[in-house]
Amino acid sequence: MNHEVGDSIVLKSRRWSFSSPHVINSFDFHVENSVPLYHQGHELVLGYSDFFLTKDSVCYDLGCATARLSIKIAQRHQDVAVLAVDIEEGMLAQARQRCQDLPNIKLQHDDITQMRFAESDLIISYYTMQFIAPKLRALLLQKIYQALNVGAAFIMFEKVYEEDSQFQDMANLIHADRKFQNGYDPDEIFAKANSLKGVLKPRHCGDNLKTLQKVGFTRTQLIMKYLCFEGYLAIK
Repeated sequence: MNHEVGDSIVLKSRRWSFSSPHVINSFDFHVENSVPLYHQGHELVLGYSDFFLTKDSVCYDLGCATARLSIKIAQRHQDVAVLAVDIEEGMLAQARQRCQDLPNIKLQHDDITQMRFAESDLIISYYTMQFIAPKLRALLLQKIYQALNVGAAFIMFEKVYEEDSQFQDMANLIHADRKFQNGYDPDEIFAKANSLKGVLKPRHCGDNLKTLQKVGFTRTQLIMKYLCFEGYLAIK
């Protein structure tokens, strides 16, 4: 039985998969409609990147998908090496079509939990860490911390759980209403939520900052919040 989750995305099983051709082909449009302030988050990352990237810096975009954010960084900082990493070859195939005229972008097909990092001035995880198994997350964050130069930064955007159940319920309803206003019908909204069970693994909002501090970041800041969507800046 197929499951329609909107934007021409049809899942053959109940489980969301980034390797699905339907997901890959509709990813950019779907994520814009699903994640509040998606573009504004990109602009925020770009603004902060100016403080950390200089000539010959290395910048990672972890879980780059179709590389939209990576491309913006490479265009803004043309003397910086941008390493855009994703585990899904189909996503990178889309990205390659867009990066042909940007020599400072390198697309890397890799598992970010297993790969080795070069010394970096900025590492970005834009709604990626939430799909990493919790048992691997702290180890990955520790590797990220160790790869950063002193004074360098890690920017992480995540969907989170609210600490208070009433706040969580209100945020869920407002987010669902936003999707409805963006053209999704209730069956599609439910099917998408159902497909993410066991795939999307958010943490409580305070736990992300605690983990960043635990792996070594002594300077952390919440830089964006909209409902259950948050952005963090951590400086080594």
